[in-house]
Amino acid sequence: MRMTLLFSLNLLATVFLSCTSSKYNRLDSFAYLIQNDSNYALVYLATDTNVANLNDCKFYLSCNQRQIPLYLRQIGSENNEKSNLPAYLLINKDESLGTNTCKSLEFNCKGDRISFPLKIFESNSKFFCNVKFTILPDQSVMFSMDAVRLKPQEEEYFPTSERIRVIVRNQKGKVLWRSDEGIAFLQVIGEVQPKEIFDCYRYSYVWDGKDSEGRFILDQKLNIELILPIYPNPIIKFIEYGGNDGR
Repeated sequence: MRMTLLFSLNLLATVFLSCTSSKYNRLDSFAYLIQNDSNYALVYLATDTNVANLNDCKFYLSCNQRQIPLYLRQIGSENNEKSNLPAYLLINKDESLGTNTCKSLEFNCKGDRISFPLKIFESNSKFFCNVKFTILPDQSVMFSMDAVRLKPQEEEYFPTSERIRVIVRNQKGKVLWRSDEGIAFLQVIGEVQPKEIFDCYRYSYVWDGKDSEGRFILDQKLNIELILPIYPNPIIKFIEYGGNDGR
């Protein structure tokens, strides 16, 4: 059975901000290192950033006594967003982790050097997905799901023009709002992005923060379900929002 190894890297915000200049300080949450049986690996930084700022940085995996360099790749997006997307990095195809045990991820940004430990997880999924909830300056909300393909395409497709569905519930499970309510989607088959293994694609939806009756509800705790309605196996992820207490 083909197994994908999924590593998680926790980046401590207080440490990172004290070590780097302010233009890098959006890299303050966490990252994942994903490796499949071909020893081709990807690092996904699960926070939005201006990718152009990262051109000043060099990234390495520290594996036993080797330093394996990583290179930036572009994430695809429905909205052609380029400046504020998570960055992700790939090992060069000529490199290999081999039997090396990778202990840390190292950053070198204009002389600032930071090292963070890695933790190992196992995954056998077709996709790795990270979801995010962002309150925009106008108090609307952007939901996003970043999908990294881990296995080849099979018989999968979107059965309609709908690409991402959002369902907002209160703490008792009552549906307060959903993105597909009253919408007649086009009955057209659509391709699932990304197509290639280790490519990454962002699906997103902007919500005005109001329930189906027009009441502003971001001041209360919410359970949010994000769905990529892929046939035959939809991808479903959840976010808990803490209202005035924060997430």
